[in-house]
Amino acid sequence: MSSPVELSDFQQDILASEEVHQLVWKEFGEKIAPKKWESFQRGEDLEDLFTLLEDNKWSTGIGEMVDAIDGAAPDNDTFQIEIWRLVSAYWIRANEFDDIGYFHTQEEAYDYACMEFTSFIDELNERQKGEAADDGWEKIASADDDVSQELLEWAGLDKIWDKYYLEEFERFQDVAEQAKHIYIEAEEWGGEMPGRSGVWQTAKTDNGEALKEELRNLIAELIWENRSQIHQYRKEFGKKG
Repeated sequence: MSSPVELSDFQQDILASEEVHQLVWKEFGEKIAPKKWESFQRGEDLEDLFTLLEDNKWSTGIGEMVDAIDGAAPDNDTFQIEIWRLVSAYWIRANEFDDIGYFHTQEEAYDYACMEFTSFIDELNERQKGEAADDGWEKIASADDDVSQELLEWAGLDKIWDKYYLEEFERFQDVAEQAKHIYIEAEEWGGEMPGRSGVWQTAKTDNGEALKEELRNLIAELIWENRSQIHQYRKEFGKKG
């Protein structure tokens, strides 16, 4: 994952930007701005230019917001983690946090924002899943620690899972969590009893038939991706089913 770089890394693009040119004229006025701009173009006093850009990101709103991610805020509220761009430089902005940047691409900034704010993003996801689970979601399977086998049996896919040795490649619960129509919640139990505790998994769906189709497609993809190894397993250990 790419780390933030200095604004000076974008010197060439900044000096070619009409938006930056206008900001310099607005800041220094018609008398001083031309000399300042000529100085910047010669590579002189560039720290003054970079400081000007840093100081004006909020006050004049230079640049543009190109993406945003929602995170969890207190009192069941949310806040935006924003990706901003000025010429070819991208940075991350969120209320109550210092700006983070700069990055060479929007994707680099987005990935870094996801990592930096992962706890807020994950908390919001869990909050939304919890709300969804109480809003028309049907319980379809549950088990201690791993709900894979129960889900396979519910979907009628246990025989094909076993037939192609798919447990060698993925845990079915991990495969199932890629589906849109499933929510798997985990609840710890027996936390005060060493050796007698675990995590109870409960799977729910808002559309059983759509989920079964998703699971069939995910298994088909898994078989295709590992077809060579599956063929070898079946050759060495025999065909099942």
